[in-house]
Amino acid sequence: MRGITRNLLVFSLILAVALAVFAGANGVIADGGSSPTPPADYYGTLKINGVNAPAGTHVKALIDGADKTSGSYSTTAVGQYGAAGLGVKFYVDAPSEDNGKEVVFMVEKTPGSGQYAEANEKGTYLRSTSTNLALTVTYDEDCTNGETRPCYTGPAGTQDVGICHAGTETCVGTSWSGVCVGEQTPETELCDGIDNNCDGTADDAFPNLGNACSAGIGACYAEGQFVCNGAQTGTECDAVAGAPVAETCNGIDDDCNGVIDNGLGQTTCGLGVCEHTVDNCIGGVPQFCDPFEGQLAENSAETCDDGLDNDCDGFADCADIDCSDECGGSSDYCITINDVRILNANFDEVTSILPGRMYNVEVTNENTCEYDVQTMQIVEIFRGSTPKNIGTVTAIIDAGETSTITVGFTMPNDATPGTAYTAKVFNWNHWIDQSPGTFQILSEPAEEGFTVGA
Repeated sequence: MRGITRNLLVFSLILAVALAVFAGANGVIADGGSSPTPPADYYGTLKINGVNAPAGTHVKALIDGADKTSGSYSTTAVGQYGAAGLGVKFYVDAPSEDNGKEVVFMVEKTPGSGQYAEANEKGTYLRSTSTNLALTVTYDEDCTNGETRPCYTGPAGTQDVGICHAGTETCVGTSWSGVCVGEQTPETELCDGIDNNCDGTADDAFPNLGNACSAGIGACYAEGQFVCNGAQTGTECDAVAGAPVAETCNGIDDDCNGVIDNGLGQTTCGLGVCEHTVDNCIGGVPQFCDPFEGQLAENSAETCDDGLDNDCDGFADCADIDCSDECGGSSDYCITINDVRILNANFDEVTSILPGRMYNVEVTNENTCEYDVQTMQIVEIFRGSTPKNIGTVTAIIDAGETSTITVGFTMPNDATPGTAYTAKVFNWNHWIDQSPGTFQILSEPAEEGFTVGA
């Protein structure tokens, strides 16, 4: 007897521990104080449209619209929910202040469908009680499992407009799933030639699309139109500005800085009364600085006492060979010019020269005086009566000696073939303006003609 008593005591302890563990596993909570109070549980038969509900049917309990099911509950037997004794109970776990409130039971129409129907019966919540309540669910079957139908959830009037089109909804169990697979509803309008927002007009969110536009200024100016940008979120002008080049005199803004023919400068030319400055470009036309512009007909010959270079050859008054007689010149000169020759770059004598080439004027001077003479050999190149080039060389010629002096010059590129030129040469001791009181003309002038060849 003593052994039996001991065994009963051990069994009782094991049972108490098992019940405590089982209760904790099923969501029993404390109802205030230190002693746990079990929640309410419900059990009974479960039929859906008169048929025993299959195992795996999900059931939940709502109080005041809130799910108060302890954990997630699915049936384990056909036509039954909860458990009267030991087993997986259907616990409804709400605080004691919800005692007496109505319990609404929601039953899944078919296992895994996610579609629920409300049971016809209601319960009354009371903690620590176990209630046997048969549940029945009645609803109209919407469809046959696996059946499909067209569906569209976009705004009215957008289906089959632009990119928008219907999809397919499938019946799960006896209810439509509520998921529209494959449909296309309106999206944010992109700049892509497609009606993305399904309002009947493509790219209408970009009103300047296709409008004319331009890029660059001056010679760089290019026209185009607004097109969709790479991200398709806006527009950009497709005109590509040209590359700027150096400014030239042509009436065009070549360097694309907004100013036509700018920075081309000025040129100063001419000697004496002919000296003047011109803009290199006027109205898109290149300007030539004529070194004899301003030479009046009455000033074409040198006037020897007015302080002006009247004939525009760079020499004024007594500095000009034309004034040698009036300025105290004498025919009794120390230097006699014996010969004047025109030489090419190889120092060969020529009578015809070419534009843009370099040539030399060779002058042979003889000192007829009995003392050494320092001379400044002056060479002027004339086209008709117009001097085009001036060169000088200073040398000392010993008494009774002959000296050859060479002065180089370059023929202008614009020299016209067939035009006659003259090399005019003479000797002074120095420029007159350096020391007028000691100025001397040392020789009579001499000259040699030549012609521009083709």
